[in-house]
Amino acid sequence: MRSVFQFDTTPRFASIRKRIIALLLFVATPGCVTTTHVVGQFASPSARVQTNVTGGKAITAPTDDGPLSADDAVGTDPSEARLQNIEAALLLYYSVNRTLPPRLEDLVALSSGDLPLTCPDSDQEYLYIRDGLAIPGTTRQVIVCEPTPSKVEKRWCIVMAPPDPSGVLELEPQQLPESIFRNLQSNP
Repeated sequence: MRSVFQFDTTPRFASIRKRIIALLLFVATPGCVTTTHVVGQFASPSARVQTNVTGGKAITAPTDDGPLSADDAVGTDPSEARLQNIEAALLLYYSVNRTLPPRLEDLVALSSGDLPLTCPDSDQEYLYIRDGLAIPGTTRQVIVCEPTPSKVEKRWCIVMAPPDPSGVLELEPQQLPESIFRNLQSNP
């Protein structure tokens, strides 16, 4: 009689077992999770990701520009990817100190690698509003944002929900239209 915890080792179940283990590792991995696209794993090292007119992503022919950047490999907006990294560092800082940092620069010491604090589009530092800017009609507030709007009149921001009674902090990168951003209100 087999134990419930024993795996069938036949080739038929090997693939299923690997998927279950990968899923368990994925779920058990702490921190911010981003969606990676197949581009970074199977494309030629010199392939480029290009946004077409309709906004979709497409792999172009290999070029001599060198390897893919981290932003190209995951197929995300570079500013969104940077804000997700800042979000993860903010959550780590909050979990240790139970408060937000006085400055974004204080997060660099916590990060395991490079933590760019500048917007890739403007090369200006992200704006950090520790006390937050309230989004009208919601309980959420913007605490980090791009310094200038994009060409489509939107800004990537890190939006914070009020901590729940147990002290859990919820942060989320969102792209806000400039019309909403202009109406943000300082918290008293």
